[in-house]
Amino acid sequence: MDEPIAPPREVSSEKDHGAIKELLEKNLKWSQIIYEQNRKINTKLLWMNIGSWFRVFIIIAPVILGVIFFPSLYRKFQDRYGALFSIPTNATKPSSSSVDEMLKVLSLTAEQKEQLRSILK
Repeated sequence: MDEPIAPPREVSSEKDHGAIKELLEKNLKWSQIIYEQNRKINTKLLWMNIGSWFRVFIIIAPVILGVIFFPSLYRKFQDRYGALFSIPTNATKPSSSSVDEMLKVLSLTAEQKEQLRSILK
């Protein structure tokens, strides 16, 4: 039924002692190798984390700056070039006053203005 429990074996021989010492040394070497690998992996993970935050910053920063600065830039653009984009209510052909307004907004030479007037009339 129940087998008797064998007493623990004593490590008395030099052969057993040497084998245990060799196994401990191998274990220590493997532990050092694993430690170095883990250190390299942790360094790589740190740089990957920093890189991912940098990518997020590269994407989010222009969006935030756009939200801050776009309204004022749009107002300046609308004030300067708004006449070009307004649609006349009853015009199939532009009137001379709208052509003159458009030519005032554009920075053209007198010769270029005359060429545009002749094309648009």
